[in-house]
Amino acid sequence: MRTLTKLAPTVAQSRDYADFAASCTVMTQQAGTSLGRRANADQLIADINAQLPRLVRRTPNGPGDYRCGRARQGR
Repeated sequence: MRTLTKLAPTVAQSRDYADFAASCTVMTQQAGTSLGRRANADQLIADINAQLPRLVRRTPNGPGDYRCGRARQGR
């Protein structure tokens, strides 16, 4: 029986967090470090963080309202 690590590089979530509790930032940094592309990961995080204020302003009912994307599509 093959294990996943024999098929492809495998990275587990840090034990510093409960299951599925690590933030997207932490997971992106971990993936970037594991792939030897930490600078790319940090730039991606910075780009997303720079866009967040604009996206929050465009959300009709404020942060946490995920309905806006569906509403624009007529659903």
